[in-house]
Amino acid sequence: MLMRLLRLIAESDGSLALPELARRLRVSETMLDGMIEDLVRMGYLAPATASERGRGCDPAGAACRLCWQGR
Repeated sequence: MLMRLLRLIAESDGSLALPELARRLRVSETMLDGMIEDLVRMGYLAPATASERGRGCDPAGAACRLCWQGR
């Protein structure tokens, strides 16, 4: 499931909102948060820098949580 999440993030350029990712994975947003935290802890994802977030990430929107830079 984690690899599928990574694929979805990569295919979407990291800009999918949490609700949409959760829907595509058929999991709750709470479960998705945990999966993202696991991927960060394992080094597969890292929070994007401020300049990267400025390219399509709305800080007030749900998509901001998924503005990630893959490693």
